Amino acid sequence: MIVRSEYVEIPSEEPFKNDILGRESIADNLTKIIDNIQGNFVLAIDSSWGTGKTTFIKMWKAKLDKSDKYKTIYFNAWENDDFDDPLLAIIGGMEGILNENDGKAIDKIKKFGKPLFKKVLPTALRLATNGIIDLDKVDLGKFNEVEITNFVGKLGELEYQQFIECKQAKENFKNALEEFQKKNDTKIIFFIDELDRCRPVFAIETLEKIKHLFDINDYIFVLALDKKQLSCSVSTMYGTDMDSLGYLRRFIDLVYSLPLPDKNKYVTMLKDNYGFESRAAKWFWLFLNEFIEIYDFSLRDLDKLFYYLSLLLPTTQFFEKQQSYKEVYLMAIGVLYSLLITLKIKDPQLYSRILMGDYDNRDVILNEMKVSKIDIDFYEYDNELIKQIFKQTISQFLTRNKMKTVDNARDFVVGQPDSDAYSFNLSRAFWDNNNECSLIKKLEFIDDFNMLGAN
Repeated sequence: MIVRSEYVEIPSEEPFKNDILGRESIADNLTKIIDNIQGNFVLAIDSSWGTGKTTFIKMWKAKLDKSDKYKTIYFNAWENDDFDDPLLAIIGGMEGILNENDGKAIDKIKKFGKPLFKKVLPTALRLATNGIIDLDKVDLGKFNEVEITNFVGKLGELEYQQFIECKQAKENFKNALEEFQKKNDTKIIFFIDELDRCRPVFAIETLEKIKHLFDINDYIFVLALDKKQLSCSVSTMYGTDMDSLGYLRRFIDLVYSLPLPDKNKYVTMLKDNYGFESRAAKWFWLFLNEFIEIYDFSLRDLDKLFYYLSLLLPTTQFFEKQQSYKEVYLMAIGVLYSLLITLKIKDPQLYSRILMGDYDNRDVILNEMKVSKIDIDFYEYDNELIKQIFKQTISQFLTRNKMKTVDNARDFVVGQPDSDAYSFNLSRAFWDNNNECSLIKKLEFIDDFNMLGAN
């Protein structure tokens, strides 16, 4: 079973120990920038989905926590966007670290933050107007002109009083935050993750709260986001004619584009996250790594690949940890799985032709599949033998897939003709009595799912 791990282990003593993407130097350089910041500051770490932003900021946060110069708070915005007011969620995120240092500080911050919560003012308004809040539903015909004037005047007085109270509450709230910072003499660093995945309203209101309530010396915000996606949230709120990037510049002081990871390291990271462990997986990855290079997979292609694998591999017994297939079976399985899933992602038209048996010349179709470009060094194995298995497997598959009737295909043999170790029957492995290929059925099964994040 393939289970994606959401978190990379981050040892407190050596936070970047498992940093396979080599990003510790980036964290160190960003820390130097923060050290030299005077006043408040909002830094955005910009990178597309699935490129390791969350892991990076958690490792960075853990490294900062080793120093007495910083107090850090991690806040996952997406996990909290069911709240009506982001301020409530942000203060909740602060509570743990503040209680560790000064329980009275969080009590004071909560006390002065409470009047600023979005839900408080509408409730007060409803009480003051005996439940009348939607003026469109008020039957003004029941009131004379004087009564209407008095009623509107009272509403105006109430709104003005609320404005005064809100202004005072903001001042008290900021004073409480400033008092905590000065008492600890540290920079307070908020790491806000996955803001771009939130509801547009929640995302925008989070930025506004940061801008208007936390503009205090030595309060630093680090936002991990996909700037392109967040700009779409702005457009959703204010219309497509809005200069969404210009709007974001009002709230963000500096944007750092996290460099895209090395492709091989990215594959390693994804493999570790999904936990591939089996004898079959060894051969599967040897062949798949070759196809990733030959077909020039992008990072987005790799995201799609692992999405497919997470659905496909748990459905097949070949990749179970406990199985006793001959090595040649595992080699052939690795060849077909890696090739067909590559074609499904990178050349879907060719993939469809193969499934339909729409080819006459096997050598031509092999050339289209770029099979000749495979050049694998297997170290402990006979390279020529493995290449024979590779080519023979694909050739047998193409021949067998084009046939329209059930057959009793003989074993194909490579290496020593009298050696059972290198004999393999493709039909028995992949075709059932209805002449349907189980591998193709499983690949097509994937299409019944919608992949929202990696198209």
